[in-house]
Amino acid sequence: MLAKLIAKLGPVASLGAGMLSRASSQIVALLITLIAARYLTPGDFGVYAIAAALVTIIRTLIYSATFQYVMQTPDLKRYSSECLAVSLVMTAICSALPVLILLVFPNLFGGGGVLWLFVWMAPSNLIAAFTAWSEAQVLRSGKIARYYAVTSVTEFLSGGVAAILFVAGFGVMSLVPMAYVRAIVLAGCYVWILRPVLSSAFSASRFVEVGRWSLPQYASSLTGLFSNYGADFIIGAILSPAATGLYRAASRITGAVSDLCAQPVRLIATTVFARRRAAGGHASDLWPAVAALSLFIALPALGGLAAVADLILPRLFGPAWANLAAIVAVLSLGRVFASMAGVATPFLVAHGQHRILLPVQLVSAACLLIGLVVFSRQGVQATAIVTAVSVSVGALAYLGMAYRTAGSPPAASARLMLVAAIPGLVSTFAAGALSRTTLVPDPILLAIIAVAVAVGLWLVAVLVLRRGLTPILHPLRADAASVSTPEADVTVLEVKAR
Repeated sequence: MLAKLIAKLGPVASLGAGMLSRASSQIVALLITLIAARYLTPGDFGVYAIAAALVTIIRTLIYSATFQYVMQTPDLKRYSSECLAVSLVMTAICSALPVLILLVFPNLFGGGGVLWLFVWMAPSNLIAAFTAWSEAQVLRSGKIARYYAVTSVTEFLSGGVAAILFVAGFGVMSLVPMAYVRAIVLAGCYVWILRPVLSSAFSASRFVEVGRWSLPQYASSLTGLFSNYGADFIIGAILSPAATGLYRAASRITGAVSDLCAQPVRLIATTVFARRRAAGGHASDLWPAVAALSLFIALPALGGLAAVADLILPRLFGPAWANLAAIVAVLSLGRVFASMAGVATPFLVAHGQHRILLPVQLVSAACLLIGLVVFSRQGVQATAIVTAVSVSVGALAYLGMAYRTAGSPPAASARLMLVAAIPGLVSTFAAGALSRTTLVPDPILLAIIAVAVAVGLWLVAVLVLRRGLTPILHPLRADAASVSTPEADVTVLEVKAR
């Protein structure tokens, strides 16, 4: 029923459903961060943040190369088991390496707390490898309605477990079961939605073939992940885990808002681009619209967060988390650019350009590493500035490569991006101006008023520019009618949002 409704209403409904589904995970992430801030010191939270960053990096790799391969291969029965095997091998190797490093350098982050937590959490990624493999097949098949439901329910379930354990007094260990509950429940639900396809016969040669195809993407993803998590490790090693806790809390807040907006668009892009290529087509006509859509969605949300952060966050986190709002404002800028780079990457991968990503990412990661080492001793805010600048420059490079691959007319593409940015700029400036006034003495009430006015002005700008914004959604609507797969008689629209 839900899938039919989404297909009937079009791309806006598909994107909205994806954002609502994604909202569940981000709401849970924010709530758990707030609860953890009340029960943990920045130092304890920093130890968890470093261990969790290692786990998250591995989990993100799981959702890159073989996940994409399952989504776009025209012969799933030939490569399915091999993709799972490559993912499991990669997960096992990447889980062993941090353990060895932390054993050799036990005081790298001020003690053995990071190693202890990582050993507890790392096995969950082996379960997550199976979960991601099943998830790719569910998205590929178009069985999207149940997918939305189980994702939301599982997020709240795992978050509820952590909250109960915090109240029961388990401290930092309260955060560990979340990884297992989410991976196990989602794996079972995905199998219930769609029984995964296995290869008709496992082949070592095809395993090597998939592995060779995946290695450049793993390297590219790993290099890109350094932009998100490199600061955590360097701050923890040079300053302290407490400084890492402050930085990671800010990064989690901005990441939650960014992910809520950018992830559905990224999944739309990944699925549409992959299905176009699987059908023997090209997605160059869709690229300018998808890039503009990511900016249209991300800018008002992240801009609004930066504008009102200093009104809300000090009241929610307390005095032990000083300067958090300033770090959030800086990181929000980088996240706007990163949201656009997030749709450039699947476009380049789908069109056989994934190998050119690695050199750019290596240069970007090297520059970021130098900047972090040089400026991290100046404090967490200086580190945040270095990270935001590095992410923004790297994102612009990815966008340039994508536009060159697509052959998009520069003038038309620039005009589309400008129109997409105007509503967000209007709402951000309005929220920023109101948040600096003294008309309302209560900061929380002032933030609510500022956000309400910003949303109203954003809607007005959208109405005024509605004709210019129509091209952002029109190519996606056209693509839904023209592409199909042999696995199921469904439209692209039913499978391209999360």
